[in-house]
Amino acid sequence: MKIYSNLNRIKMHSKDRVFILMGSAHTAMLKEFINRSPKFEMVDTALYLQPLALTPFGN
Repeated sequence: MKIYSNLNRIKMHSKDRVFILMGSAHTAMLKEFINRSPKFEMVDTALYLQPLALTPFGN
């Protein structure tokens, strides 16, 4: 898979993070590649994203 191949070409350190935004059709395959690699760990983005407090304009 080209996405995984490109990910492997990025020079990273152990504390670096990569955010990949993609559609569900490709996510399943990428998860398989990442789960088989000791180099990467996939985490749920919901752990990092905070819901926005929506307020009306002018406040």
